[in-house]
Amino acid sequence: SLNMPINLQKGSAPQQLRNAQGGNLSQIYIGLGWDMAPNCKVDLDASVACLGANDKLAGSEWFIFYNNLTSPDRRAVCHSGDNRTGQGEGDDESIKIDLNAVPPNITKLLLVISMHDANGMNFTSVRGAFFRIVDMNTNQETHRLDLSSGQGGTTECLIFAEIIRTPQGWNISPVCYSIPTLSALLGN
Repeated sequence: SLNMPINLQKGSAPQQLRNAQGGNLSQIYIGLGWDMAPNCKVDLDASVACLGANDKLAGSEWFIFYNNLTSPDRRAVCHSGDNRTGQGEGDDESIKIDLNAVPPNITKLLLVISMHDANGMNFTSVRGAFFRIVDMNTNQETHRLDLSSGQGGTTECLIFAEIIRTPQGWNISPVCYSIPTLSALLGN
């Protein structure tokens, strides 16, 4: 059996989303967390952008965030809602994804964290951001990425990871790619 969780590194090669027995993950829970610098009162939000084969958003209803908590089918992607302070241990926000329910036209899911009303702040004010993937069938954490201070870049939006459909199942690629704003991402 595989030694879990697998620790992902920023920019490392894609990993297959498999469980400890080596089977493909299907129902996953993604927990995200962060702490802000003491002087920073900015709200961070997690979201998922579901892309088609041309790397374009599959439709505005396939952008899952605090104002649109579930995908149109009510199954594939479900967001827990917003936590405004980032205080407290554990996951600040969470997203459940049923990979088997993602429609075939969707080939990539972007896991995004962004600043709401950044007021000139950026990710240099974020401490200890992480995401973790849990196999909902076993409650076992299978993958984790810890982003050290400063690795998030100097923008207000970060593509934390890409979850990519392959013929063998789904892969996760921890790209940690900075983009200027959320609207810049959605414009693309």
